[in-house]
Amino acid sequence: MDKILDAKDLLKLPQPRSWKNDLEQILHHNNHNNLNSRKASPATMKDRATFLKNAFQHLRNLGYTLEVVNLKQKHIQALCQHYEAKKLAPSTIRKYMAYLEAFCVWIGKGGMLHGWQNYFSVDYLDPVEPDLMTTRQQPQSTGFTEALTTLRGTDSYVWHQLMVQVAFNLKRKETMTLMPTMDVMDDKLHVISRNKGRSIHIIPIETPFQYKVIELAQVFVGGAVKNLCLPGRNSQQSIKHYSNVLHRVGLGKIKSDAMKNALETLVMDI
Repeated sequence: MDKILDAKDLLKLPQPRSWKNDLEQILHHNNHNNLNSRKASPATMKDRATFLKNAFQHLRNLGYTLEVVNLKQKHIQALCQHYEAKKLAPSTIRKYMAYLEAFCVWIGKGGMLHGWQNYFSVDYLDPVEPDLMTTRQQPQSTGFTEALTTLRGTDSYVWHQLMVQVAFNLKRKETMTLMPTMDVMDDKLHVISRNKGRSIHIIPIETPFQYKVIELAQVFVGGAVKNLCLPGRNSQQSIKHYSNVLHRVGLGKIKSDAMKNALETLVMDI
């Protein structure tokens, strides 16, 4: 991939400068590449360029007079709200977010798109339930490690939620409401149903994998009364986010033995 064209580079370009000229320069230097280092097809290049030009024009129509290299979270949020208002299909939105992610990498802001799903209404992206995904959609055993590595680098909450669910064979709601510090007593995991009745079932912590997962989860939540729900979201909202993220990274039937083996190998190397 060519050198990222940052703000200092843009200042060296021939005058006059404008946001459109700056965007054209960035596209000229980078649009022929995808994030996987493969060459982009002519159709992708054209579609991505059109999307980026329209996105920045919309932001300016909203009153944001930003230079293209100064893209911020508030601009991403404004675009997401715009796409939901237009009732764009979730598949189209994911494609647009992929284009934005590539652009952010080009300008040296690769983490800008983290958590973009949170800018949409809870039900809008229509997450696919993992257990309903077809066998054809599941990665082969050699691909689980790559998918899990991608997940770990993109969503720390879902990564820890998945570790806990797989290590202890929990239901998704049990996973979200689990308090990794408070609910561990005497080498046993006390899984509490916090619905009416508050039933409890106890799972012994026996394997090195289970001990490692609990240790990582306790460090992650950082407090005795903190659970694994997303901050500011309830268990149902967290479940929807969880399903959506797993689908996006290519992890379907999470009870697959091959997936569990790949996850255990990764976790034990941490």
